Amino acid sequence: MLTILLTDDTAHPEWKLFEPFFYHHEKDARLLRIPYDVEKGYHHTFQQIYNELIEKHEETWQLIILMHLDAPMSLSNRLVNQFNRLKTQLIHPLEKREAAPAMAAAILLDSLHNGNGDDPEDTVSQISVQMDINGYLTKGNIIQEDTNLWSEEDFHNLDQAWGEAINLQEVGLIEKPTKEFMADLLIRKQKVERVFERCLEEKQGIYENRNENALYLDAYSVFMKEDISDYFMERLEKELTPPLHNDLRTFKPSGMLKNVLKETLSIQGEEGFKLLRHHVSPFSKQRKYEQWLKVIAFINTTIDNPSIYGKIPDGSVYELKEKIDSESFQSMFQKYYEVLNAAIYSLENQLMSREEMVTTLFEETKPHPHTALEIKEDPFDFPVFQGKRKNTIVTDWKQLTKKIMEDLMDREKDMIEDAKSGIRTIKVLQRKKITKQHEELEIYEYLEQLRKKEIELLLQLERYTPPPLTEINKWKDFCNETEFELTNQIRAYPSKKNIYITSILIWLGLTGPMLAIMDWPPAIAEWHQWIFPALTTISVIGTSYIAVKRITQPIHDYLKDTEDKQKKLFKDQGDKHRDTNEYLNIFYALDRTQKKRMQVEELLLMEQEENHLLRFHLKSVREALDSLQHISHYLHIEKRDEENEERRAFVQAKFKPSEDIINNVIYSPIVCGETGLTERFTTEVHIGQSGTTIDSGKLRLLTHIKLEKDQVYLS
Repeated sequence: MLTILLTDDTAHPEWKLFEPFFYHHEKDARLLRIPYDVEKGYHHTFQQIYNELIEKHEETWQLIILMHLDAPMSLSNRLVNQFNRLKTQLIHPLEKREAAPAMAAAILLDSLHNGNGDDPEDTVSQISVQMDINGYLTKGNIIQEDTNLWSEEDFHNLDQAWGEAINLQEVGLIEKPTKEFMADLLIRKQKVERVFERCLEEKQGIYENRNENALYLDAYSVFMKEDISDYFMERLEKELTPPLHNDLRTFKPSGMLKNVLKETLSIQGEEGFKLLRHHVSPFSKQRKYEQWLKVIAFINTTIDNPSIYGKIPDGSVYELKEKIDSESFQSMFQKYYEVLNAAIYSLENQLMSREEMVTTLFEETKPHPHTALEIKEDPFDFPVFQGKRKNTIVTDWKQLTKKIMEDLMDREKDMIEDAKSGIRTIKVLQRKKITKQHEELEIYEYLEQLRKKEIELLLQLERYTPPPLTEINKWKDFCNETEFELTNQIRAYPSKKNIYITSILIWLGLTGPMLAIMDWPPAIAEWHQWIFPALTTISVIGTSYIAVKRITQPIHDYLKDTEDKQKKLFKDQGDKHRDTNEYLNIFYALDRTQKKRMQVEELLLMEQEENHLLRFHLKSVREALDSLQHISHYLHIEKRDEENEERRAFVQAKFKPSEDIINNVIYSPIVCGETGLTERFTTEVHIGQSGTTIDSGKLRLLTHIKLEKDQVYLS
């Protein structure tokens, strides 16, 4: 069965020193500790408990509330008010969701009363205790200011309204009283009712006009006003309605009201809780720690044996007394002390050995896992322009460009296929596990090397990122533009006949006049007359040649441009092919480097987390040791500083850095105290007049448990 323990850590922060004594049950999921704050109420506690029950799928569980009764105890925090908040804010909401506890018990750690049960010394606590015990003030003249509490003055006024004691001789037959007597009873009843109602109104007015700093106002009395009025009126009516009783002779309305107040405003009216009061010393830390340890041992015992609560009636108040096994406590503290010291020794050694974190280096990545074949390049027969090929040059050029286009497309297809093949090769290689070498290096230095290598590869990857394949489109654009220009140039090219006629006509135009004035037949002696015609002839021939060359040159240029463009585009394809291959190789190297870096970072993170966990546990174990020494100091428990191989072996076997404190048994004094023990013990339990014996396990902390009817909060 799951036990939920509510503890108020705000009033006594040092209670946290004793939390390790619950760890063994929390580890086994048999106990759940939830802190609460009396001042803030139980709304948040309800939601937390309900969520835990849903998560753990618990249907049957028991609730234990630890309440510290410390001086001064205000009326707002008196027991009845606390239980009212518990019911309205926790128990009733759980009942509505069908998640109420099978048993609810409250352990009252009482430092208000001394061991003999005497009243508290301060007035506020005295009044709170009186209200919890009786529901009204039993001592007069202790409050000098207005209060809404019922007191002896109110009871006196009621009795005054009732008048003198009734003489039964005037009644006639008790079963059938006279009319005169019943008329007198009615008058008395009306007087009592008027006084009672006036008291209620006065107390309501005092509460409504209260000062914020008022100490002696009880909100619960206001909350129960209607119930008090109804119960009192009903009982008064029943008491004075025939058939009458002989005890009417001694009847006083104050006695009836006291009973009503006790049933509604005192702890006696609390149903659904089993109350166990345990005296706690308010002054001596030694005694307080001893008594706290007794209560803790009792709670642990009831977690193992929940049937103990079954023998305690609901609504009853018992005083809890225990007898500890001093020898077992001494042994437990000593073993716990040795385990904590062994844990500190182990943790310090582990952290010292991990000051320099090294790792095994990975194998070097193969630089060129994929090598692309050179794409084929067939030779081309580029046409040379001659006048006689004027009519066929454009056709030849078109056939050539078509062949080049086909080669460009084939080469691009080969490039794409080769790139796909390279990607498949890289993907296969990427799945290979990265193996390690035997060489080691400091992890931070190796990680820095990998990060630098990764940056270098990223820069290379950016440099070798292949641009899109545009050679085919460029060739198409070039061919369309060149075909138009080349065709026009061919059309403008003259035939040989036209060239000859044009040259002759130019020559005749230049030399004709000269020849006309010359003497015919010219004399040989006048040879100088032929100089000009000769020079003109030479000039015409030269000019014609140059003109033909000038007309032919654009055609040659377009043919040359075609050859150059083909070579350039083929070269661009080859460069992109090689860049793509290099890109894939760099991408593979980058991928492997990133994986290495991520594995090293993951290893570093694991090492750091383990270091953090080890440091966390070292700090926690030291704190646990400090807490143990603090408790031991006040309990005067001596501990021996001696090395114990058994404790070191226990730490080596049981300590797990990845687990939290509760799940690490080295933090549990109970588990540490059980090490090396095999024999099981029993504890005697006495509840009222009945007694039984229960199994207390291998570590018996209590030899006797005694529950007696409480003499302070009488029920």
